[in-house]
Amino acid sequence: MAEKGNRSEDDSEKCSKGERAPGRNLRKKVKSAQLKTQQPSSLPFESGGKIETSVEMVNDAVVIALDGGRSFRLRVGTKADIPELLDLTLSALEAGPDELYNYNFPFRHAFTEDHRYYWQIRLQALLYIPSSLFLVAEHELEKAPGKKRWEIIAWAMWTLNSASGRTEDTPLGPLGDTWGKWLGRGWMTLYQRVWGGDVLSEKRMDIHRERYKAFMSTADYIHDSFWAENYPENIQLSGLNVAHKFQRQGYGTALVRWGVETFAGRGIPIGVESTRGVKRFYNNCGFEDVHKVVLRTGEEDVHVGLYVYLLKTGES
Repeated sequence: MAEKGNRSEDDSEKCSKGERAPGRNLRKKVKSAQLKTQQPSSLPFESGGKIETSVEMVNDAVVIALDGGRSFRLRVGTKADIPELLDLTLSALEAGPDELYNYNFPFRHAFTEDHRYYWQIRLQALLYIPSSLFLVAEHELEKAPGKKRWEIIAWAMWTLNSASGRTEDTPLGPLGDTWGKWLGRGWMTLYQRVWGGDVLSEKRMDIHRERYKAFMSTADYIHDSFWAENYPENIQLSGLNVAHKFQRQGYGTALVRWGVETFAGRGIPIGVESTRGVKRFYNNCGFEDVHKVVLRTGEEDVHVGLYVYLLKTGES
């Protein structure tokens, strides 16, 4: 059943490898989704109920208290988090299942070492993107001698896209470059030159190269025809993963909500690009799908719909 903001596949832009689809009626569609500040009480929980939160700063972390006496802390991710983030991300993607993940990595079960290695490189690179803020969510474990105190339960990344070089401050750090990120990027460049880490390396066996190239071409098309044309400055939720055992408990919603409440009111559209499988989740978080591109590769019957979700107007 068609819902508000969703376009039928016949009306959707289609993009195949090396081919840019023509834009159609984007401005009219987008104008219906202009940014408006989201009020804290208006974000539903995934199950359809409400989720109550309170937020406070403790040292260098944000502590978010949920209903039922639950809480977690939100802090900036570091290189030391990578092993835990890797296990969390891969288990969450497998549990999804995410159709784009299946589309790009159909050989991952046969080449598990390749898959883990390149995702490790990918996650590490995300820490050092100049205009992004990579955040990890942790909950406190029962205190016991010799055991770690905190467990990572989710991560989220927010990215500011601005041709003017604009930056935005948050309680946890800037959406902008830092010396730490600059040094990290230099280290990553050296590492990849010496040990290899190109996402499309000929040594890599877990990935479908033609599909991944088509995906990257489609991502470029969405950037050029939608974001650059309509919203040259925007803030995007560019990554979100919740550990499988903590899914559908409000943690993902709370992470999205923190970003919405942090960035709303700054005059910058807030959006996310994803697939139809998470449509209900983002709709419940106050977003609506305003643009769709169908990802295809050559003559293959396999295709994936990529959606742009924008924070809805009229939320209260």
